[in-house]
Amino acid sequence: MWPQPGGGESTGPVPAAAQTVRVTFDSEAGLQCCLAIKPTTVPIDPVSGLRLLVLDQLPPGPATFTVAAFATDFAPAPEGFTALCATSPPGVGQACDATRPASTAFQSQPQPVTIVAGTRPPAIDIGLAALPFVFDLQPPPGDSTASPVLVTFTAADAITAIDGNSITVEASFRSLSKRVAVTLSPCDDKTASLCSEQGRLQVAGFLAVSTPVALPPGPASLHITGRDLASPPAELDFIYDFTVVADSQAAIAPAVTFSPQSLGRSAGDRTDPVTAAEQQARGTARTLSAVAVVPVRTATSTPAPFNRRRAATPTATPTPTAADITEGSP
Repeated sequence: MWPQPGGGESTGPVPAAAQTVRVTFDSEAGLQCCLAIKPTTVPIDPVSGLRLLVLDQLPPGPATFTVAAFATDFAPAPEGFTALCATSPPGVGQACDATRPASTAFQSQPQPVTIVAGTRPPAIDIGLAALPFVFDLQPPPGDSTASPVLVTFTAADAITAIDGNSITVEASFRSLSKRVAVTLSPCDDKTASLCSEQGRLQVAGFLAVSTPVALPPGPASLHITGRDLASPPAELDFIYDFTVVADSQAAIAPAVTFSPQSLGRSAGDRTDPVTAAEQQARGTARTLSAVAVVPVRTATSTPAPFNRRRAATPTATPTPTAADITEGSP
């Protein structure tokens, strides 16, 4: 049951933002498996006319399963879910990705199920909540970039508007962290100010561009938070890692690095001495804020734990022996 703009749920077409559907199954017998599925590749059942995929070879006994959807062409594997769920017919779907993070666009609550050998549990309606998510991340997760680092991303929601005042970005290097100031530009895939490439995701939100942030070489991370305008609001809480490398300019004009005095203030509020390199970087940021940001196809986030406020983070998530994935019904 997919949420609809304006309220309510429907078994209508799968939302455009649900590019990949993830099913996770967690059995008390010990099996934890994960399956990433493109909705349009699920076979159509000749009897019901619905797209039908059955999870097979599941151990008898109590279990739980969870359905989630992502705007990426892959689905990240929750921690501990290394096995690929067997299917009937076989060969549908692919393994969840244990190396790349992605931001969750939709997620259900964990659903209990009891597996009985040789039988198929009865079908049930599964409601999915829409979550604010981020994509087109620069620097990309796991990538390398030179300092000063320019951060860009799109924060969006497939159902509800995003609260722009809630969006925050924090950069971390080892034990140090610093707020990153970002300029937000509204976007909507139903208008000329698109959020996604050619408006393919049909979402609305903001394009974000930061002032360049000087970081020392080494591993770093970005923490993006926010919420949508649903009642109650759903939360965005996404962290990903990347690597900062030294470039040729570092030997001429060393970048400003973190110091205990500069922590906790945005790039615009800092009182530390500003180098020529940083002045140039700020000039670049002002130029970028005046032009349209063209998103790059990348996507991400790790969901926050699901609760009644519609926030969601896959924990040991799960799925039934039978999961109907239809063009409107998971």
